[in-house]
Amino acid sequence: RVAVAAASAASKAARRCVLPSSWSQSRAQRVRWGTSLHQCSASPQSCLSLVACQKKTVGARSFFSSRAAMSYDGAKGVVVGEFGGPDVLRHTDVEVRPPAASEIVVRVRAAGVNPVDTYIRSGTYARCPPLPYTPGGDGAGEVVEVGAEVQKFKVGDRVWKSSLSPGSYSQYLTVSEDEVQPLPDGLSFAQGCAINVAYGTAYRALVQRAKVKPSERVLVHGGSGGVGVACIQICRYLGVTVHATAGSTEGLALVREQGAHACFNHRTASYVDEIKKTSPAGYDVVVEMLANVNLQTDLELLARNGRVAVVGSRGRIEIDPRGTMAVDGAVLGVAFGLTPPQELSELHAFIGAGLVG
Repeated sequence: RVAVAAASAASKAARRCVLPSSWSQSRAQRVRWGTSLHQCSASPQSCLSLVACQKKTVGARSFFSSRAAMSYDGAKGVVVGEFGGPDVLRHTDVEVRPPAASEIVVRVRAAGVNPVDTYIRSGTYARCPPLPYTPGGDGAGEVVEVGAEVQKFKVGDRVWKSSLSPGSYSQYLTVSEDEVQPLPDGLSFAQGCAINVAYGTAYRALVQRAKVKPSERVLVHGGSGGVGVACIQICRYLGVTVHATAGSTEGLALVREQGAHACFNHRTASYVDEIKKTSPAGYDVVVEMLANVNLQTDLELLARNGRVAVVGSRGRIEIDPRGTMAVDGAVLGVAFGLTPPQELSELHAFIGAGLVG
């Protein structure tokens, strides 16, 4: 079965587990690495309706390693033929392209659903693929066929998708061997399909854009989502003091469990005052998930030389630029999709170390 993983449909257990002990300094710091399912801005039904039965089974390894041409007749997937609402998602037959020399075919076992998938589907995103296309930037599964020059993987290997190219809402996916990473045996496919966008964006924001350092203080403004949880975990590993906000009792419990040193309910009128009282010197880094609402507040919370890393925004906002001048601060945009190849390799190495640590 192809499992579609949306955070709004995931159980608490799927979102809460612990980092390998070697990644933390004490038992109290242990938080789960690579397991927070992505948040979706709509219901699972409106994001995606795909629970398709596999019509083929994976045979013996010796059969697939013979490099004989495989048949994927009857493979199913989701196809978008026009931009629009959830009703443009069509569950239908899809063509599975045979792998080129350096490509592999992955049998998709779980596909991640991210807010960006809904933006692309609606046609409102800055970079949309040509129509028709099969959605899905995140996924995990097992290798069922390899090209003649593939060196990194063999048939039967478990992998998670590490590129942003669409296509994981399908039973099979043909990708370059550089577009996937090994999935450790200790992680489920559902956990594997929640790694790429959340943890890649978090590392990009904190380390590569904001240049966070051990002993600095970070505020994750919206810490209970996929990227927010990943930010908390990465901060704890790096020795960074991290505070986080959430908007519900469940969300506050989650950020505490993931290791936040302090947490605040951003739906209360007094939460900014509580933050300032808790951290009077301000924050070296603020990771912002909803800049069109919070950016001016973020500037008021910065310490000297502080940086705001903008991960998400859904509109415009008027700010006072003197907020940056007062602390010699900066506002940094974060676009995971624009990560240069060398920095992408660094990012994948960091995440990979966390998964097996």
